[in-house]
Amino acid sequence: MPKFFRDNGRKEPSTRLGTITACAQGEPGATVWELTMRDPARTQAFMQAMQVLEAGYPFSGTYSLSWVVDRVAADPARKLFVDVGGSAGHALKAVLRETPGLDPARCVLQDLPQVVERVRAAADEGLKGVELVALDFHTEQPVKGPSSRPLTPRAAIADPRLGAFVYYIRRCLHDYGDDECVGILRVIRDAMADDSRLLVVEQILDNPPKPLQAAIDIYMATISGKERSEQGFRKIAEAAGLRLVKVWKAQGADAGVVELAKA
Repeated sequence: MPKFFRDNGRKEPSTRLGTITACAQGEPGATVWELTMRDPARTQAFMQAMQVLEAGYPFSGTYSLSWVVDRVAADPARKLFVDVGGSAGHALKAVLRETPGLDPARCVLQDLPQVVERVRAAADEGLKGVELVALDFHTEQPVKGPSSRPLTPRAAIADPRLGAFVYYIRRCLHDYGDDECVGILRVIRDAMADDSRLLVVEQILDNPPKPLQAAIDIYMATISGKERSEQGFRKIAEAAGLRLVKVWKAQGADAGVVELAKA
């Protein structure tokens, strides 16, 4: 880190390239994820670590999806829940367990092709029926909402492009600087319908941060990521054309659900 800041100036890393980690490994032109995916053992360790760390990011009791279940029959053409960058699907499995009436066949798990292939090969019963989609979340979101042209109720139900009720991105944004996050959020925002919600699950920094929060924030800086306060999330949301509806803090944890809607 001292060498990196001497060479680049004492400023916040902002892009996926030229990270502290990549520079330390002598490959500043590679992303941290590319470096990880080159090594199967490292990739497997990463995915296992994500499953272990889920214990610190509880879903149950934090945000209720009952409003989605209430509209399942009324909007049969729409996807219910899109897990963006959902890794092995551990969060989506928890959501399905805890939300009776959420049809797996109308839920989508998205991640990079290598990850999706691992999930497909595992054939986890907890994800049976879920649509698996290989996707880089920096690119266009395929589950898209209608155009701005007003649609009649009949046309809206028939339109296969209707956006999902919920887009969900968990423990991904802290891997990126503000500019990158705005890009990720804008891609999702452009796919949302007017009544869609985007749920961002992350650690939410206190002000001032706790010592462990600060330590994690420093670590995330090595991959050009950062932890954020509520104001930090509001800043990137507004820059992406979204508004912060509410922050739902998890009991007994520093994590929470940041609920966003189209501005």
